[in-house]
Parts: sequence; C-alpha cells; structure tokens
Amino acid sequence: MKRYKYALGVSLMIMLCGCANMDSYIEEQVKNASGIYDDENYVNYQSKVASGNVDEDGFYIQKSDEIERTGSIHVTFATNSKLNVQYFEDTNKSIAIDTASCYLNPGDSVYAQVEAGDDVSVYEFSKFNIYAYDADGEKKDATGLTGNIDAGLVVQIPIDYDGTELSIVPVGEYHPKEISLRDYYIDDDKTEHDLGGTWMINENEYTDDSVKISPSSSYIISYKYLMS
Repeated sequence: MKRYKYALGVSLMIMLCGCANMDSYIEEQVKNASGIYDDENYVNYQSKVASGNVDEDGFYIQKSDEIERTGSIHVTFATNSKLNVQYFEDTNKSIAIDTASCYLNPGDSVYAQVEAGDDVSVYEFSKFNIYAYDADGEKKDATGLTGNIDAGLVVQIPIDYDGTELSIVPVGEYHPKEISLRDYYIDDDKTEHDLGGTWMINENEYTDDSVKISPSSSYIISYKYLMS
C-alpha cells in the first residue's frame, strides 16, 4: 500500500512540474509574439536589472557611486571634539548635510545646530571661521560669507561666487576662571588683616583681590611679602 502512495506522489509532482513548465513556455511564446525583446525600453530595463539598479519592487535605484555631483563648490567641515555640530540645508533644520561629501552651488546656504560638549561651564561655542581655497590650494579668509549665526545661518554663498572650495571650522572658547588673590592673617580675635603682599602671575604683578585667567593656559603664580 505504501508503494502505491509513493508512486502516486511522484506522479502528482511530475504533473505539477509539467503544468509549471507549460505556463512558462506559454509566457515565453507570448513575449516573443509581442516583440518585447526588441523594445528599447525593455532592453534597457533588463540591463538595469542585471546591473543591480532595480529594487525588489521593480523600481529604479541609483547607486551612490553613480550619483552626479551637481554642486560646483566643494565644502568641507572641520570637527571640534568639544562641540556637537550638525549641518543642514534649510532653515527648519530638517534636511541634513552629508559632511563627508558636500557640493553646493552659488546661492545655497548652510545652517547649523550647535551644542556644547560635556562641560558647558568650561567651554562654549564662539563662532565659525570660513576659509576659501584657490586653484593652488592656498587658504584665504572668507568670513564675509558668514551668515546670521544667531539664526543658525553659517554660510550664505553669493549668487555670483566663483570659488570652488570652502571650509567651515567651528570655534569655541574656554570660560575665564576667577581666582582669589587675597592675602591676610587672622588674629586671636578672628579678625582678618590684609598683609599687603604682591602676587606674581607669569612675572606680572597683581595687587587686586582677584584675577581672571584662561583654563586653557599655563600660569606660574607666586607671592611676595616683605615683613616690616
């Protein structure tokens, strides 16, 4: 009984395969009769399928390495490890710029969203430096292209701009720190008395009670007191 079932199963599979082959044969004959194989659009479509330019839904896609660079101005973006900067094409900051490969045209703009790093009490954003490069690779200051930073506009490229290379550099600054330079002694009544000594910071004399210094610089601080 099992042998009959097996034979029946094999026969059924052969019949199904035969039906599939027949459908494929009929489809092929219809295509031949329609002349589609000679149609230029069909030939081009099949060529794009073979080259991987058609997705699984049958829509044409363009590979990233085939995308033409329509912009005439190559823009590079320097990084600042203490600032988080994102660049955009529009005022709403909804169209992000690919900073690894950016080409713009005269009349285009660059907008930015800047956030300070981990310690905002020490370091903050200050400005953007804009540089242009000539045909010889020489760097020139191009701050005249700087836009309204308060509105997020970094660069507004003039419509008549004829340069080909721009560089955008975000710049920050350290908050100055205030140090106390008071010199006094406390008597038995816990009263403070100024000593009137002299503070030296990097060989400069200071007599004020405090001074502001930059956290990014090095200082040598000394104190001189002459006993009467």
